[in-house]
Amino acid sequence: MADISLRDQFAIAAMQGLLADGWMKDQKNIAELAYQQADAMLAERDKMHGRLNKIKGLAQNLLNYSDEISPSKTADLILGLIEGYGEQA
Repeated sequence: MADISLRDQFAIAAMQGLLADGWMKDQKNIAELAYQQADAMLAERDKMHGRLNKIKGLAQNLLNYSDEISPSKTADLILGLIEGYGEQA
């Protein structure tokens, strides 16, 4: 069996949902929609990874200046960055 990519795994999951709904019968459309959903999932995943890397960089900068900022203030600032992690940019 060929290697299954993450895109394929997302498409499989989307296809299962489309088939379970029962209203769509056209195989070509089901496959196209499943891969469109997989691509959307991968795009969102990439955006989230980009946000996480930005937060990591900002947190590291805060830690680099921790001598100038109290530990509790540093912790509050880092937690503030993390709380907004899942929100839309």
